[in-house]
Amino acid sequence: MADVYTLLDFNFVGCIRKSELINDFFWAHRGLVANYMFLSGYYGIYLRCVGITLISVQRFVAVCHGRTIAGKLMEETPLVVFVIVHWLTALLMIMPFATSFSVTFDSEENLAMIAPEQESKIANMVTILSAIILFLISATCYIFVVAHVIKSRLSNESTNQAGNNSIMSRRELGLTIQVTGLMIALLLVFIYNIGQFIINQNPRSVLRTVWILFHPIMNIGLSCIHPWTCFIFNSELRSKILKILRCGQSTKVHSSKFDEENMYILLLQARNGSGLTFSSGMAVPRR
Repeated sequence: MADVYTLLDFNFVGCIRKSELINDFFWAHRGLVANYMFLSGYYGIYLRCVGITLISVQRFVAVCHGRTIAGKLMEETPLVVFVIVHWLTALLMIMPFATSFSVTFDSEENLAMIAPEQESKIANMVTILSAIILFLISATCYIFVVAHVIKSRLSNESTNQAGNNSIMSRRELGLTIQVTGLMIALLLVFIYNIGQFIINQNPRSVLRTVWILFHPIMNIGLSCIHPWTCFIFNSELRSKILKILRCGQSTKVHSSKFDEENMYILLLQARNGSGLTFSSGMAVPRR
């Protein structure tokens, strides 16, 4: 939803500005429109960065701590709670520079935003620090997940469980692609805002004209690369998204068609203790 909202907002406002159909309205209400565009742009960045981190944490807890209190708590928490945390966290992140509301347009013809220098610096610094912190959290989660996968695979090799290794090999490939998407998405955010910070320090820099072209690339990285790699290779996340789109209507899945990712998680969870582990209507013997 965050990606859909951001892309629609970015493309809708951008098309209106380029069409020059309602320049009079934008100019007459420049105090409101310019500040909305300024804050909305950063809000969209934070929404997607926080979303990437939440997905990474969810993967870490599900794979590495699925049978612990944290795993059960995350599994039983209503989806609406995660949505509220997601959108509210991004809203809190824009608060440090949502104070003066002094952003305006340079002219009725160009409608180029002009933000106070101090406000722009704060916005860029918050974005750079947020990208670094959220990237470290996400990368750490994936490192633990990959380490857990490799450890489980080596253990299976020692016990000659070839079938389990086949599932885990596919999961390793999926995780590698997800990590690559994560690296690209957050790296684009970091590079873009470093450039913005340099431009704010030197408004006459030739980098300004080039950096306008980089903004759509960053948007594509955040809204397409990492989210879609997660959607394609993370069946648990995919099923939750489809459940939201179906307004919570559950769908029956036959055990013969049970997806490999849930089987993989069950295999990891089944490595300790004795008896059976039940998840989504299936049982796997524990060692």
